[in-house]
Formats: sequence, C-alpha cells, structure tokens
Amino acid sequence: MMISLPAWVTEEAAAFWRSVACAPTYPCDLAPIAGRAYPVAIFSLTRLSVERVERWLQQRGIAYCSSCAERPLHGCLIAVRGHGLIFVDRSDPPEEQRYTLAHELAHFLHDYLQPRQCAIRRLGPSILPVLDGERPPTFEERLNAILASCKLGFYLNLLPRTTEDMERISALLRAEREADRLALELLAPARRLLSQVDQQLQKGADPAERRHIARRLLVVTYGLPPAIAQGYATLLFPATTQRSIAHLLGFYD
Repeated sequence: MMISLPAWVTEEAAAFWRSVACAPTYPCDLAPIAGRAYPVAIFSLTRLSVERVERWLQQRGIAYCSSCAERPLHGCLIAVRGHGLIFVDRSDPPEEQRYTLAHELAHFLHDYLQPRQCAIRRLGPSILPVLDGERPPTFEERLNAILASCKLGFYLNLLPRTTEDMERISALLRAEREADRLALELLAPARRLLSQVDQQLQKGADPAERRHIARRLLVVTYGLPPAIAQGYATLLFPATTQRSIAHLLGFYD
C-alpha cells in the first residue's frame, strides 16, 4: 500500500523550482536558492530560542514581542509586509538545519505568501494596509474576502500558545502537517524517491522492505535527519493504518 500524493504539494514545489530557475541537486541546500525569487532572508543563530529571536529583532530596531513562553527552537519564521525572516538553530546538525529551513520556507510560501498574493489579486492593492496589519478590514472588505475565499490580517508565526483555543490549535496542527509535507517534497520529491525504491525492489515487495530502502535513501541521498526520514518512509509506505505526519515527524516551529 502506498499513500497518494496531494496535488497541491507537487504543484507548489514545482512552482518553487520554476521561480528560482534551477534544477534541484541532492542533498538540497535551499539557503542560497530561496532568495533568488522570494523576499526571504535566512539567519543562523546559536542556541535559538523565543527570547533569542526577540532580542535579535529588538537590537535591529524591529519591535516584536511573541506571546509564547521562552523555549528552545529548531527554527522560526517572522513574516511581515511581504518579506520573511527565517531563523535556524546553528547548533543543530547540518541535516537538521536543512529540514528546519525547508519547513520554515514552506510556511512562508504556503501560509503567508500564497494567501497574501491571492488577496491582492482578488481584492486589489488597497487591501495591502490590512494585510500588513496597519488597519483592520472594513465590513465590505471582510465580506469581499469571504466571497473571494481570501485570508485577511497579518501572519503570526505558528508557535505554540495556550491550549484553550481549540480552533487555533486545530489550525496549527493542519499548518504544521502541510508545512512538513511541502518541505519534504522540496527536499526529497516523492515520485523521484518512489522510482528509486522501485529500481531496488520488486513492485510486490513487502512494505517493510520498501520503508527500509526509502529511509536509507532519504538519509544518505537526500540528507534528511533519521527521525524525519523514518516518518516520511512510513508515510509513503504505511503498513495497514496511516498515522498523522505530525505524529510521525513531530513539530518543527
């Protein structure tokens, strides 16, 4: 049994590679590539944490205060006025940094830039002050946004907050799953991986064998962390029941 591929994942990954105008090589280093076509800047900080990010921003005159308690981070995205700042923990192993960057870039592309471009395209440039958090939307703008299926407001980085708001927690879980999925497609395209597995095994091979080969390829060829590779291999080649990718891979903030 093999899980089907979500169309939006392959489409958005393909759009990324078209935009940066280069073909991926593996292991894939997105750091020097992402800024070619997208307004993102990447910063590596030692011992990354909520407080470390806030202090870094404040030292550069950027007023920012997270609603989260202090805790260590693998990565973090701050997006405002069409631009993204991606922070990665320099203390992590290279393969962990590779995946963290892809995950945060996926948040920028899928959760921030795409909804922003959709709103501007459908509602016009007058909606920019709303998207940038400079003013609240009018009733008419809210109505038009609903009718056009556009999100309004500015992007808040998806760090855990309280457990009281279950709707927000549900949205967080969904966003994390989608960012994981797009990040994996950017770093290790599923169809390419499946083809490589097929070349090494008979098509009727046991799923456990296929997972083993896929995991080895993901670590050796694509440079993914072992835990992430195991989760992705299990996602692509489930045994009998499919488990959530968020459960398999854990959270990357």
